[in-house]
Amino acid sequence: MAAPTAKDIAELWDVHTSPEAKAARQFRADIFDPTRDWVEPGKGYRLSDRLWQGSQDVRRQIDELLREAIRTGEDALLTAKKLEQFLSPDFSPIRTVKGRLVRNQNRSIVTSSPARGGMGSFPARRLARTEISRVHGAATIYAAEHTPFAKGVKWTLSGRHPKADICNQHAERNSGLGPGVYALKDVPRYPEHPQDLCHLSVVTEENVDAIVKSLREQYGLDNVTGAGLEMQEAANLEPARDAVPTALSVPTFKKPADAQAFFKSIGVDVDEMGGKPEMWHTVARAYAKEVDAGRPIPDKLSFSKKVSKNNVAAHERTKDFRTGVMTDERIMIYTRNEYWKDPAGTAKKMADRGWWASPDDDGIVLHELAHWKHADLLPRDAYGYWTEDGLTDSFSFATDYGRTEKTIARKVSEYGATKPSEFVAETYSGMRSGKTYDDEVMTLYRKYRGPEL
Repeated sequence: MAAPTAKDIAELWDVHTSPEAKAARQFRADIFDPTRDWVEPGKGYRLSDRLWQGSQDVRRQIDELLREAIRTGEDALLTAKKLEQFLSPDFSPIRTVKGRLVRNQNRSIVTSSPARGGMGSFPARRLARTEISRVHGAATIYAAEHTPFAKGVKWTLSGRHPKADICNQHAERNSGLGPGVYALKDVPRYPEHPQDLCHLSVVTEENVDAIVKSLREQYGLDNVTGAGLEMQEAANLEPARDAVPTALSVPTFKKPADAQAFFKSIGVDVDEMGGKPEMWHTVARAYAKEVDAGRPIPDKLSFSKKVSKNNVAAHERTKDFRTGVMTDERIMIYTRNEYWKDPAGTAKKMADRGWWASPDDDGIVLHELAHWKHADLLPRDAYGYWTEDGLTDSFSFATDYGRTEKTIARKVSEYGATKPSEFVAETYSGMRSGKTYDDEVMTLYRKYRGPEL
């Protein structure tokens, strides 16, 4: 089996290296505001002298580092590590000579959030994530302004808000366009506070005919012939199931090496390769959705050839309970499960029955990715029970539902009502398929520390 060529890999990454992608990143870098005037118009704010070295030269270097990270699309965790050099000594993390963080440091200095990056500087990560969020929000508003059929910008509340604040008001306010949807001139200041994990998105007209009419008028296609006729016919076709509006292009896989190269390009190591191209494509689309949304993904994936009647996919992790060190963690896809004979049909049938929340064929993968994110948001004693070898946990909550909570969970799915951890994963996959849930569901989701939506 031939290894992927440099050309193959380049094609997988063409969307990230294209002139359009570079221009988009440059635009976000250009709208970076070193005065932080966006926080309080006319006044702005300055970085805390308590946390950061106060000289003008240091502040200039911090701003240049942030601007360059935005321009190149650098991971916020890597940016945060670079920022550590500018912290005041009292708030700079203590590291060993090999660069590893010393354990048991104050939480105002180090943090494990987001979980995918291990421990790192709390103030540095907060600064990097806040500034990157702001420019992405500004770019979203700009995109809405230049989209002919956009009707507004939606504020979506992060699932990780510890308590209600002004962000809840922004997400719930209805000015006639729907909850959390604002006309362009009325979009609230974003972000509202440091480490604001809420996100903005462009809301378009739902009436397809109205969109087509708008485009025809814009491009003079009232008398449709030739290429215009082809455009009209294409507009009238039912969208392909996997025509996901994603910036990360998922190619058609013909052989295992194609799929492995794609996953490697997004930082995922596939250590076991079974199954068929259609299966790899379904999993790849789920991962692409998360990458496009700026959400973390686990770095190990297996397409197991082991027969499994009950599991389509699973989040597996192994931890040494004596040290708390994770020794292995991955998403496992069971390729010999009946589900893969007709994933689209089976997913829809299970959703119609109310057993699953998501009707999409990739919903089962997003469900397991939610488990992966959720596990690291919980305190250690929230996991279920250690097995006899003391190395693996079962990912169940030690506590079960109350009667009222189980009734609320059934609004999402019957599977979600089986236990709180499944409720969280089902809510996440349902939301990622486009569903919305009422306040009772979202309050329970936040209670159980569901990952950011």
